[in-house]
Amino acid sequence: MSIDSDLPSLWTHEPHAHLRFRVGEKIGDIATNATPGFRGTKADAPALQAERNIRFAELQEMLYANSRSGDTRSILLLLQGMDTAGKGGIVKHVVGGANPQGIRYTSFGKPTEEELKHHYLWRIRKALPTAGHIGVFDRSHYEDVLIVRVHDLVPPEVWGKRYDEINRFESKLVESGTTLVKVALFVSLNEQKKRLAERLERPDKYWKYNPADIDERKLWPKYEQAYQAVLDRTSTEYAPWYIVPCDRKWYSRLAITELLIEALKSLNMSWPPADFDVKAEKKRLKDA
Repeated sequence: MSIDSDLPSLWTHEPHAHLRFRVGEKIGDIATNATPGFRGTKADAPALQAERNIRFAELQEMLYANSRSGDTRSILLLLQGMDTAGKGGIVKHVVGGANPQGIRYTSFGKPTEEELKHHYLWRIRKALPTAGHIGVFDRSHYEDVLIVRVHDLVPPEVWGKRYDEINRFESKLVESGTTLVKVALFVSLNEQKKRLAERLERPDKYWKYNPADIDERKLWPKYEQAYQAVLDRTSTEYAPWYIVPCDRKWYSRLAITELLIEALKSLNMSWPPADFDVKAEKKRLKDA
């Protein structure tokens, strides 16, 4: 695939060419401090991030504008990863660069009593982006084959059926006009430990610290198996997974920005034409 003319020269190829999960890849082989496809350095990141946020915002506004003219398409960015992988930072520094009017953000935590009364996809369907919007899921329906599996919250015969169910759900979602950008964020245990330690040293970060994170670290071998199953069984042609190394926050933010830009450009949009006589309106405004 040739390099997109809209892609900054610091990328060797479109990020999806490097980050898309491929059958046979193993989680244990992920180099979490790598920067796949990027030949620049951390010093290049701030200016490039600002530049690409502008491009992302332009395309996002175009998506929203087209929905006002009847276009029903949308984008769903799904962020899945262990704590400290940088989901919040991506929402702030990447998605935050767009017009909030066209963004629908949802963070999925422990299900509420009301949510537990329904099918696990019930709360997901309620949060899906409407026409012209970019939905952002901080965690997602994949919690129901990850944390549920690791902590034995439901029997294997229950969560085991969910992979195929999720594939069917996402297939229908894509058929309805939603482009999925599924990102699995991977941070090393050493880097996670550093980030947790930083939270304990900074009073302004205490609110982000959860003592349960220490216990979850001990379960990483189980999480590794669970994530491997997710990637193996739910990375499809219509909704592939992208693996993003997250030890370098600046890289993961740049990579996801490009994945979003690629998804928006794939819609082949243009600005909707005026549904009024522009020349006549200019004259009316001049005479007003």
